Amino acid sequence: MGRSAVIVAAAAGAAAGAAAAAAFVGRRQASGVRGLLNGNYSWMTHKERCLVRALVSHGHSHLFRSWPRPGIGDDAKRRLLAAAAARLAGEGGELEEARLQVLQPPVAPRRPLDLNLHDDVRSDEYYWLRDDARKDKDVLAYLKEENSYTEAVLADTKDLQDALYKEMRGRIQEEDSSVPTRYKGYWYYSRTGEGQQYKVHCRKAVPADAAPPSEADAPAEGAVEEVLLDENARKEQGKHEFYMVSSVDESPDQKLLAWAEDVVGGERYNLHVKDIATSARLSGPIPNTSGDVVWANDNATLFYTLKDHLDRPYKVMRHRIGTPHSDDVAVYEEADEAFYVGIGRDSSDEILYIHAGSAVTSETRFLSADDPTGEFKPALPRVPDVEYSLSHHPGPKGEGKGWFLISLRDKEHPNSEVRVAPVSNPQDQTP
Repeated sequence: MGRSAVIVAAAAGAAAGAAAAAAFVGRRQASGVRGLLNGNYSWMTHKERCLVRALVSHGHSHLFRSWPRPGIGDDAKRRLLAAAAARLAGEGGELEEARLQVLQPPVAPRRPLDLNLHDDVRSDEYYWLRDDARKDKDVLAYLKEENSYTEAVLADTKDLQDALYKEMRGRIQEEDSSVPTRYKGYWYYSRTGEGQQYKVHCRKAVPADAAPPSEADAPAEGAVEEVLLDENARKEQGKHEFYMVSSVDESPDQKLLAWAEDVVGGERYNLHVKDIATSARLSGPIPNTSGDVVWANDNATLFYTLKDHLDRPYKVMRHRIGTPHSDDVAVYEEADEAFYVGIGRDSSDEILYIHAGSAVTSETRFLSADDPTGEFKPALPRVPDVEYSLSHHPGPKGEGKGWFLISLRDKEHPNSEVRVAPVSNPQDQTP
């Protein structure tokens, strides 16, 4: 009898050892152990089986997690049993090292694919693992194997993982609320509740006799809360494994709500619009958006951005509420792949923006929010290594469209310079 067999027998025969534990565990646990061992129970001796049941009953089931089927790594499995027996017999042993030797890391199949770029052909054996849609069954199955292997390797740290999770979660204030923002007739805010992973977007009405806005503004005591969007409910209703919301934006008349949500994890958002009072769905889902959305002042038109094959926001679309998104109109498309496109609405509520920016260059186009079918015009021409941004000041009523405050950075002004220009002619600037 070899040393390993002697150690196994000694551990199994000890008064407080594996045999007594196995008798205590009983037939029900033996059945569970068979399932845990992935068919390996069949080749074990009686003493080895007793040892396994004893280890499981003492909370060491992680030793057998993700064991390969019989015939694969059987020698490593016996070395693990010997090390475990030595530990029970008080002789120490390299238990963890033996456990890791049993595990079989997944190996990605090689599927050569020739890629031609600039007349340079290279073979990529793992290109098949790229799955932008996150739907390829082979890729998902391989990722599942990788995750299972990682969990098996780290199985001995499960108690530590749980302790760290509880400690970190204990430091988070789960019941919390954002600072309310007063806009027109409502205070808008979001909140989170205990045990909730996602936000609840809400508002409370401003009383008709409320004082003008101030730094001390806050919702009145007892004001009724109106839930606009409960992200937790949306995730549960759709049974989504992943859920993330980008924009949540109410229409200028405060009656409609637009929001963009990602239910896959690829940061390609579906855009939805609903009536706040009735929850009736008015538009959407509009797929493949970047998550940006802005309203025009007619409360019936909104703008959003689409992504290209590089995941770059590149095109701005105009949508009419209640119409199919196939009828939407492209109002701007950025052909230069170095530039990313974004949209926005000025705090004056009078100007809409399309911003195109690269690492060192930018261009901003603008349009009156009262003229949604109009043309977005560039404020300043696009010049390499020049960046600028706009902020609108409406000015006194009856005196035109107001002014732009322009923050511009160029070679002469590396730290930027603020300029003023009329909306009617942004190039007529005064430093």
